[in-house]
Amino acid sequence: YVAIPVEISLKDIYEATWATDSIEALAAREIVKGVSADSFLPMKEVTRAEFVQMIVEAFDLKSEAVTNPFSDVEEGAWYQKAVLTAYELGIVKGKPDGTFGVNEKITRQDMAVITYSALKAAGININASGTVSFADGITISEYAKEAVAAMQKAGIINGMPDGTFAPKDTANRAQAAVILAKLLEEL
Repeated sequence: YVAIPVEISLKDIYEATWATDSIEALAAREIVKGVSADSFLPMKEVTRAEFVQMIVEAFDLKSEAVTNPFSDVEEGAWYQKAVLTAYELGIVKGKPDGTFGVNEKITRQDMAVITYSALKAAGININASGTVSFADGITISEYAKEAVAAMQKAGIINGMPDGTFAPKDTANRAQAAVILAKLLEEL
């Protein structure tokens, strides 16, 4: 392999200086894309469809993606293949009402669960033993505790500067990029 420099024209990535390197690295590999030719909007909240698209790209996941159990995953939509691939590989399940929540903002705990499930689907095991050591660990939903603990223990998620995880807060594009970059760096 040869490293070839790639020109990144996303001018606003410096708004999140703590994420600039991650965004540049992922953009160079075409795992993340800007919202326009020169704008990434690092502080914009990430939708569930956007995050699943990033995960599928990051892990280069493949499936036939023919089964569509979700009423809100539209035929031919930019996210359709990624969401259906993630579903068929057991990475995502959807909502009780039969939707995926395509345009819903993703919570930080759901981002951890999807990432952890993607690791397992890719055959990558990280140690899931232990408990969450975030100051607000008791606010993490039961279904997300194993994933959050494993991701924290592996150094993929660090939480907020005040020692909390903020599980029900929404994640932004910069945070998603940092998690994906750490993941690819660790693997």
